[in-house]
Amino acid sequence: MDKMRENELKLIEKKFNKVKNKIETLKRLENELNSIDSKGFESEVEAIKSKLKSPDKIPEIEKGIEELKRKLYEKSAEAIEKPIIPKVAPALKNAYGVVIGIGKYKDEGIPALKYAREDALEIYNILTDPKYGNFPHENVKLLLDDQATLTEIKSAMGTFLARNAGEDDMVCIYYAGHGSPEIDPTGNADDKLEKFIVPYNAKKDDLFGYGLSMDTIRKILDERIKSKRAVFFIDSCYSGEAGGRTFSRPNVATRNITISEKFLDQLSGEGRIIITASKPDELSLETDELKHGIFTYYLAEGLKGKADLNEDGVVTVDELYSYVYEQVVKKARQLGGGQHPLKKGTIVGEIPLTRCETEEMMRIKELNLNASRLFEEEKYEEALGSWSEVLRIDEENAEALAGSKKSKKKIEEAEAILREKQRRLLDLHKKGLPAKEYDEAMILLKKNPQTYTELERNIFEYIEKLLNGDISIGVYVDTLKLIK
Repeated sequence: MDKMRENELKLIEKKFNKVKNKIETLKRLENELNSIDSKGFESEVEAIKSKLKSPDKIPEIEKGIEELKRKLYEKSAEAIEKPIIPKVAPALKNAYGVVIGIGKYKDEGIPALKYAREDALEIYNILTDPKYGNFPHENVKLLLDDQATLTEIKSAMGTFLARNAGEDDMVCIYYAGHGSPEIDPTGNADDKLEKFIVPYNAKKDDLFGYGLSMDTIRKILDERIKSKRAVFFIDSCYSGEAGGRTFSRPNVATRNITISEKFLDQLSGEGRIIITASKPDELSLETDELKHGIFTYYLAEGLKGKADLNEDGVVTVDELYSYVYEQVVKKARQLGGGQHPLKKGTIVGEIPLTRCETEEMMRIKELNLNASRLFEEEKYEEALGSWSEVLRIDEENAEALAGSKKSKKKIEEAEAILREKQRRLLDLHKKGLPAKEYDEAMILLKKNPQTYTELERNIFEYIEKLLNGDISIGVYVDTLKLIK
């Protein structure tokens, strides 16, 4: 009874988690809808909002938002005389990546970061792991510490990706290290600051000469990378204050400048998603407890499956951002800080990043393996039972459907053979086989051979000989007396 109660509680918990995930998805979709400038499409927005209280209508809501975005894009594209993008993004052909992690810098004036290198290694391992990202190793450039010079980073992003990633391929870029602002003498930036990624060989007091500016990165993304599906994760910050993944810039901090998000808007765009660890004026924290930057820790957890909110075995960009945002904000609050990841850019459809095995998938895999083993052992009834359990979870599971079909066929064949043996045994009974031996033989024929004792196996051997006409009734009866 305790086991049954435990199973019931697990089932209730699973149902509760599904409902919880649906509610979280509805909240995310509502926020996404509210963030869209829907002028001219008010009726479409109201139609979508009317469904936001119904978890069962999530697919319709997602489809409605996607269609709304498409209409808005078509309207804007028409206005600037650009070709309209297709309703459905092209099929993903291949995936390429650049992963950068810098914990120690050549310039001793730039503070070392404790976990940036480990962060990059973790993301690289997930992307190239066949269980998760399954990016071919040769498709991903990994640059750590002194490998991540300005020249090598520009080469990886602007040459390696440009030469290899086509329009229909996916590109994933990850950076963990310092970010920093510098006063923009031209005054072109709206906040009068130019933002930089800080390479290994950067000079603290000359980022213009030795840093990688966001403007340069924007040009690489705009002019050199052809992919229509690019995701850029940035685990650094740009406040110019001491701490986190930036370093003290007194000439910036003393001016009390509010750092603008506009540079992230310029980096992102249609088909290009930028996800940062924090708002530009916040610190991106790392902690000894997690042994990672908190953004990357939850990014990794999400990529490995915890962000799979709809439990379909695929982690998409939108799911990942929803999961990471919630976890990072919560953890930063516990640490006494404020850190809010940002997502910029839009995409038609979804960008799948990794695959993962949910508890349900692992259960199905276990049942299928068990059923295959039972089938090989000729335990067809048990195999059918195991495959039937799979189909109760996933009624379209191809392996279970095929396994059930072949198990039923084997069971039907065995039943036909049993009926024929019973018929022949009855004929022998009519011809003189004693009732005692006849009844005993009938019981053994119906019994599962897997449960036979040694004596029963010996008797069954002679029953077969009797039925095949290899021995007479008299010999069979005499033999039974001997072997007993």
